[in-house]
Order: sequence, then C-alpha cells, then structure tokens
Amino acid sequence: MTQKQTVFYFGVGVANVIAGLASIAWLVYFTKPLLLLSLAIFYYSATKHNPKSVDKAMIAALLLSCCGDCFLMFQNAVAYYFVLGLGSFLLAHIFYIYVFSRDMKLELFKILPVVIYGIFMLYYLLSHVQSDVFIVPICAYISVISTMIIVAISRKATPKSYKMVLLGAILFAFSDSCIGINKFVNPIPFATFWIMTTYIMAQFFIVKGILVIKA
Repeated sequence: MTQKQTVFYFGVGVANVIAGLASIAWLVYFTKPLLLLSLAIFYYSATKHNPKSVDKAMIAALLLSCCGDCFLMFQNAVAYYFVLGLGSFLLAHIFYIYVFSRDMKLELFKILPVVIYGIFMLYYLLSHVQSDVFIVPICAYISVISTMIIVAISRKATPKSYKMVLLGAILFAFSDSCIGINKFVNPIPFATFWIMTTYIMAQFFIVKGILVIKA
C-alpha cells in the first residue's frame, strides 16, 4: 500500500469512529462500507499484475468483511442481520485461515493461550445468550476466529510480515470479543471506539503484512 492509500484508509477510519461516537448516522453509513472496500481495491491494485490464489482469497476476505460491516450497521432494524453479519465475517476468517496456513508449523505452547481464550469466550457468551438461535453461530464463530489466531501464530514468514499479520489477527479477535460482550453480556463504555479502532487497525495490519512478502 502506498502512503496516500494508507492516509486515505485511516482518514476514513477516523471519520467513521468520530461519526459513531457523535451518532452522525449518514457519515457512519458512508464511511463504514468504504473502509474495507478501499482496502480491497488497494490490495487488488498491488497484486493485479500477477495474482495468486492467496491474493484472490485476500480480496474475498476483505469484500466479505465489507458485507459483514453493512449487515451489522442495520442489525437494530432487522434482527437476523446480526447473524448474517456474523456469517459474513466467519467466511472472511475462513479465507484468512487459508492465506495464513499456506506455510505453518504448529507448536502447542504457542497455541495453548488461544485455546484457553476460545473456551473462555464460548462459556462467557453462551452463559448470557437469551435466544437459542445465536448458540450455533457463536460456537462456529469463536471456533473459526480462534483457528485464525492459531494459524497466524504458527505461520512461517519474514519477521515483519509475521508480526504484522499476528497483530492484525489478535486485534481482530479483540474487536470481535467486544462486539459479543457488548451485545450479549453488558454494554461496554465507548463500545464503538474500542470495536472500530481495533478492527480498522486489524484489517490494515493483515493486508500490510501479506503485502510485505510481495514487496
């Protein structure tokens, strides 16, 4: 990604966070889809001359994340949009898992904390869920995002790429955990700020980390 693309992306991100905190609905509706759509375009522009299957998977993950963002924007108006948003992000994570797992080596002592995180989040969220309709989606989602972190930890890559992608995966999990806690357990103070800032950085670091290899 070029410097101008990075400035544009984070400019849109800052506008989205401010709009969310200030409840400026029209600006949220404009900036949120633009975030991941712009990342997908930037990634495509960087890889279009020699695209690999990994590049197609990355673009699919970014576009699915954009769909997830759009569904979650309207979850209060249409109840099942939350599940559709969850499903979109679940598929995005599956594509990320494919990208990260191309060259990896599992080490138990590294992945154990992630397994503990997954078990804790499942127990914590499911103990507060009021409707059975959310049980299967939550179980599937926590399992997939935990797997994404595991493959990011186990990924063999250059140090810079490895650190960026792993940081992105961890920030993604933090953002998703905040969404789950905010919806099913207790409202988090300034939830929009914590969810979106970590999400915006997560997607950026994942894209940047993969593109580092191609530079």
